[in-house]
Amino acid sequence: MSLGGRRVPVERPRMRAANGSGELPIPTYELFSSTEVLGRMAMERMLAGLSTRRYPVGLEPVGARVEQAAVATSKSAVSRRFVAATETALAELLAADLSGLDVVALMVDGVHFGEHCCVVALGIDIDGTKHPLSLVEGSTENATLVRELLVGLRERGLNVTRPILVVIDGAKALRRGVLDVFDHPVIARCQLHRSRKRSICRCVGLAG
Repeated sequence: MSLGGRRVPVERPRMRAANGSGELPIPTYELFSSTEVLGRMAMERMLAGLSTRRYPVGLEPVGARVEQAAVATSKSAVSRRFVAATETALAELLAADLSGLDVVALMVDGVHFGEHCCVVALGIDIDGTKHPLSLVEGSTENATLVRELLVGLRERGLNVTRPILVVIDGAKALRRGVLDVFDHPVIARCQLHRSRKRSICRCVGLAG
């Protein structure tokens, strides 16, 4: 069963129906024997910056006796749980229904990891709450990739017919994709990207 972010061995309790119809489930045992909570804990700790090697340091104290019998805290075991949990979380994100979101602003940008590029979309609703909406992976921020991302949002229920503020970094591919999918986008350039570009230009002597 799961205890404090680790698996500990316990004798399985059994309960049979009084009428002899068979064995009955025990909700408490089923809850604590599930590994879902372990995956969730692993993901939370990894996202907070705790490495798989130092995972045991972040666990709840359970006493030396229980600690010696505990399993599933090795680097490889934690890594497998983290991968499985993030795959599930990503699948849920990419399949979420967006028809109920009142999105008034959309931020679209490419994030590079080595030779890979992930184009991500972040929505902001009327209350100012941010909602991660989707991402697609490619090699560059090309118009086809961006269009695929935005079409996916439309198919999942995002309203693309009304005016919406779309913030991008000035890349032509992003602008082209937005214009192809949204009926009335109000496109704005991210001020952070603008200031970064100006700083680079000053450093190389292209701007005063």
